[in-house]
Amino acid sequence: MRILIATDAWRPQVNGVVRSLESMARAAGAMGAQFDFVTPRDFNCMPMPTYPEIDLAFATPHAVRRRLDASCDHVHIATEGPVGLAARACCLRDRRCFTTSYHT
Repeated sequence: MRILIATDAWRPQVNGVVRSLESMARAAGAMGAQFDFVTPRDFNCMPMPTYPEIDLAFATPHAVRRRLDASCDHVHIATEGPVGLAARACCLRDRRCFTTSYHT
């Protein structure tokens, strides 16, 4: 099973979202699941105006679609920032099922 996770929270951030996703990928990976992550590192970014430690990615649905088509059986949108919203737009347009969650 190949799962693509779209997330706006990723290294070098160290927070609960990043740690939870990494831990889940390790545990599920031990059971045979394969993960690919679409993160801000895959795009040009700018610091969030009021929270410069957070990078806002210039993610486009077209760029995310290439990753969806190439690498996954399932899609999970872990955050609904620019990366997550681009992934959601792709899934809705392509009528692809996905899951999403809200982490704090």
